[in-house]
Amino acid sequence: MTEVPIHVELNSRYNAFDTSGKLPFSVVFGLCRLQKSDTDSRPILVETAGSVFDVPYALTHGLLLLYEERPGESTKWVEVDTSSMGEVDESNSGCISVPSPIHRKKNWRDDLTVYLCAIDPQGVLALALKPRKRYRIKLASRDLGVKKWVYSDRERFSDSDGDGEEAKLVNSYSHGHAAFKVVDDLTFPPQLEIRMRLLKSTSLEVTVVNAGSETVTVQPRGHQNFLVPWGPSAPEPDTLDDRPRIIDQSKQRHSPVSSLFVVNDATDEIVRGHHDTSICHLRDSKADLRPTIDELSILKPETPVVNVVDISSKIKGLEDGRYKIRMHPKGCRWWRDVLRKEEGGGEKVPVRLWKSWTVPIMLDSEDELEITIKDGKVDGTRRTFCSDEFITRPAAPLFRRGFALPAEQPRLRLGSIAPNFQAKTTHGDMDFHKFLDNKWTILFSHPADFTPVCTTELGAFAKLKDEFDARGVQMIGLSANDLSSHDQWIDDINETSNTTVQFPIIADADRHVAFLYDMISQDDLDALQKNGGIAFTIRSVFIIDPAKKIRLTMSYPASTGRNTAEVLRVIDSLQTGDKKGIATPIDWQKGQDVIVPPSVSTEDARKKFGDVREVKKYLRFTNVGQ
Repeated sequence: MTEVPIHVELNSRYNAFDTSGKLPFSVVFGLCRLQKSDTDSRPILVETAGSVFDVPYALTHGLLLLYEERPGESTKWVEVDTSSMGEVDESNSGCISVPSPIHRKKNWRDDLTVYLCAIDPQGVLALALKPRKRYRIKLASRDLGVKKWVYSDRERFSDSDGDGEEAKLVNSYSHGHAAFKVVDDLTFPPQLEIRMRLLKSTSLEVTVVNAGSETVTVQPRGHQNFLVPWGPSAPEPDTLDDRPRIIDQSKQRHSPVSSLFVVNDATDEIVRGHHDTSICHLRDSKADLRPTIDELSILKPETPVVNVVDISSKIKGLEDGRYKIRMHPKGCRWWRDVLRKEEGGGEKVPVRLWKSWTVPIMLDSEDELEITIKDGKVDGTRRTFCSDEFITRPAAPLFRRGFALPAEQPRLRLGSIAPNFQAKTTHGDMDFHKFLDNKWTILFSHPADFTPVCTTELGAFAKLKDEFDARGVQMIGLSANDLSSHDQWIDDINETSNTTVQFPIIADADRHVAFLYDMISQDDLDALQKNGGIAFTIRSVFIIDPAKKIRLTMSYPASTGRNTAEVLRVIDSLQTGDKKGIATPIDWQKGQDVIVPPSVSTEDARKKFGDVREVKKYLRFTNVGQ
């Protein structure tokens, strides 16, 4: 059979496999057509299902190999038996379009087509992995396992493509591997709120507020040692930047302005800052890159840190016109609490802390400042100031991305792992994933304490404690106030509803959890961006199963109270469906007839359930009792 070679590079995103699912993990493929004999001007369209690009399938069908590190006197990589993953079917078909090399104008390494195969942390691959072990995924051979490909300008296959090209698509040569470590204790940063305003023509004031509940120590300059996201063959921009961050207040030769860039207001073209987005100097591998304790910055909760930055270098030489100053997101290494010198440890950050895994805290601001240049100088009468009030926004992305992960559009899909968080509750400090504890859980939010609709809702949920207990379901509420307010409000709820609230209520005064779970209305976000202030939390319900997966969501406007009977009904539906392998029809109540799913034949259904009533071939009913 004729072979058509295509170059494939392999890597991972990120170099940590987070078992909690909060940090998404993908195996990354970079594809490029390099052969001089490749003279077809059309793109190659590749079907991913059942190929190396379908990673779980490929690992169980000999297309990819999994290796585990076995440390010792000499590190060894031992192939892992993937039979524990069981039989893995092809995933839903996806497509990759690889352009022709004929009109390529840049180096091929800068022209890779990037494809990400998102890996479910609770999926079959996890069955073959061990905690705290390092792994590599490699191509097993030149065989890419591609079952269908064509030369086509389209992004999807059509019926006219038939079975595709007869020639076999193969890898030109193997390059790279997807390397990662399995971790279950990643530390995630608090949210920062960053505002900018001009003090005078060349002075920019940057104010940073730690919107979390814990004090953190941040490294504002020097080599940044944190979890680095990798593209198909190189780190992404800004991750390895040694230059001072915008909050650096130490004495230095240059102002920390590498995060700032200037845009022409008329054309939206970057005129300052586009050539200096990232640098990474070569270093001696044995050099001690740890910063000294004195170089670090402390960010206490709700305590502003103000830095005044000279931006004359960004403005000098601009032609007359209107411009906008914006901020590039940049990551910083950080630690919980105030970092102090340890006895016998010298002046630098302790080695044990420096080598630990961490997700960077992001310095980012959505503010943009308008300036007008006239006669080569800033026209002071045309400056635009941002509101002095702080706006609570969603946390900035963990890393800047040149492309988005499909699994993150949006992150809170049904079936996705419920994001973890730490918070204070009326029952004490809580780690949400530890609270879940392999139980069915209802997380429900409220706009504020001492509001009339919320008061009736919490009273109704509290009265149904026995019903939820009977189903093995625990409840936890959330309201956008502090703990002292919660305690007083609970007294009111108990009095007005003649009940006793026994479930915990999260204190989310900074809206951290509200933004994490997207419990914010678009109207409120629009008003917030326009007028400032703080976001209003809507009424949301999340039903989470023992595997920490989000199984059902409900969202209500602040004016509409929820229905506790409906919450109980859908829990009965989910639990019955999981236990019996059925679906439930409209308005179904426990004990009523259920629907046999289309994937089960009528013959098999009768063997499993007994009596089956067939209305249509696709619509069949049975009864599974209580």
